[in-house]
Amino acid sequence: MTAKSLVTSVEQIESQIFLIRGQKIMLDEDLALLTKRNLDWE
Repeated sequence: MTAKSLVTSVEQIESQIFLIRGQKIMLDEDLALLTKRNLDWE
């Protein structure tokens, strides 16, 4: 994984995190897709 693709991944993850009532949350659907993507990467 290149540094550029890693930065892109971090930016994609950060864009899926929302701030609600002072808490950072991620929708379960987005988290599930992220987990699946990580399992495919290993």
